[in-house]
Amino acid sequence: MSPATHRMRVAALATLLVVYPAFAGASDRSDVLRARAERLADAGDCAAALPLAQRALDADPAEARAGRVAGRCLVELGRPAEAETVLLQTLERDPRLPGAQLQLAIARYHREDYAAARSALEAARATDAGGAEFELYDALLLLAEGERRAALDGLARAREASPTRVDPIASYYEGVGWASEGDRRKARAALERVVAADPDGPWGQQARAGLGEMRGGFRNDWWLEVTVGAERDDNVVLEGEDVIIPADIGDDDDERLVWDVTVGSELFRSDVWSGGAMLGYGGSAHRDLDEFDLHHPRATLWADRRIGESLTAHLQYDHSHVLVDDESFLVAHSATPALYYDWDSGGRSLLFTRLYWYDYRFPRRDTPPLDDLRNRDGHGIATGVEHRTPVESLSSRLRGGLTFDRYASRGGEYTHRRHSVHVASDTELPWELLLSLFGSWSYDPYSHSTTFPDPSAMGLLEGKTRRDRRFVFQADLERPLTEQLSASVSYRWIENDSNVDVFDYDRGILGAYLTFRVD
Repeated sequence: MSPATHRMRVAALATLLVVYPAFAGASDRSDVLRARAERLADAGDCAAALPLAQRALDADPAEARAGRVAGRCLVELGRPAEAETVLLQTLERDPRLPGAQLQLAIARYHREDYAAARSALEAARATDAGGAEFELYDALLLLAEGERRAALDGLARAREASPTRVDPIASYYEGVGWASEGDRRKARAALERVVAADPDGPWGQQARAGLGEMRGGFRNDWWLEVTVGAERDDNVVLEGEDVIIPADIGDDDDERLVWDVTVGSELFRSDVWSGGAMLGYGGSAHRDLDEFDLHHPRATLWADRRIGESLTAHLQYDHSHVLVDDESFLVAHSATPALYYDWDSGGRSLLFTRLYWYDYRFPRRDTPPLDDLRNRDGHGIATGVEHRTPVESLSSRLRGGLTFDRYASRGGEYTHRRHSVHVASDTELPWELLLSLFGSWSYDPYSHSTTFPDPSAMGLLEGKTRRDRRFVFQADLERPLTEQLSASVSYRWIENDSNVDVFDYDRGILGAYLTFRVD
């Protein structure tokens, strides 16, 4: 080894002995400062933790973990824009640092940059999914994206992972979400958790306000829905099989303009009682068969009483008045007591009885004794059960039920029983489409022989005891145009299969509608 080479090696070793301790000391100081900052941040003292994290970064510019702590604390101190900058710098130092993408998503969420927050959260999914903070902000982003039911599931997962890390925030948004879904029992339980977790803080105060609205006082909650549309009806007059319609009726199919307006209000609500009122007016105007133009004003009153956490009693009164061709046709009253039971799965069961009275106002043109036998005025009672349940895997809500009905008319012609079953679904499709399907089948055995003649027997009485089997199918496809306006198309098929020709008919109705809603 030459003397020059020996001197170079000695100089390099001396430099290393001087410089390395300086770097090692910087790293040690950074580790100590960062560890102290993490402990303070975990204890909720970000005001004290942030300066220590910044000193750790100054001591070791290559430090990444201190940047993660600084970003977290900047968010908690209400400075999310600064947090985003620090966290982006941190990810440049260590792109794979656990938790850094999650903290970046949180910072962007609080800046209300939801698309960028979602991008960062998806980058964090592989390492942070299942953690309380990840599930919380995934749910909050789902709320911002309009996916309320999925968000409620996510909030529940966040609380299961670590309620102390995410409450009272998770429970508060659960309470708000369940209230919007109409599940007051779950909403109340969630808001009560918020009050317990943050009794004197801002979240607790907001939760108390929400509970107060649910428990008492007169309210100003109201809604308005207006629908206008056009329909094609291939059997306006309900022409029976092989039955010749009167000569003054030019046809049995027609187009019409239809409309319906409903306004309602929940007038009062307490922890036990609630109730309200609703007014409606529907009608139609035909192009040709204007003698079938319809006006239908109606009114509803209701009251609910909560019996237990899952059980609610309901009482409803309905009144309606139907006018045909500007002449009074039918006045109807009904009273419906019911019981609702809410299951933990989100389903609801309904048991009801309906009492109703019909007063037909149109003049009967039959000669005695047919005018008395064909008197439709009367009263009835219906009893039924229905169950409704969400099916999250299908993005659907399903319902189905059975009803038994008994109607006693003043004239024997229309006294009958009815046994019916129905099923229905509402399914969310791509492109914000909502598909609603409904189907029902009923069997109506009448109590007396019919007084209507057999058209094929030269006007002789049929002498049959009437039996009707009725099938109804309806499909509706709706899409929102704006937050309050939607468009829909509908098809309804009715088949009344009767052994009395006058009442044996089919009917198909195709319609298109615009609906405006305010609530």
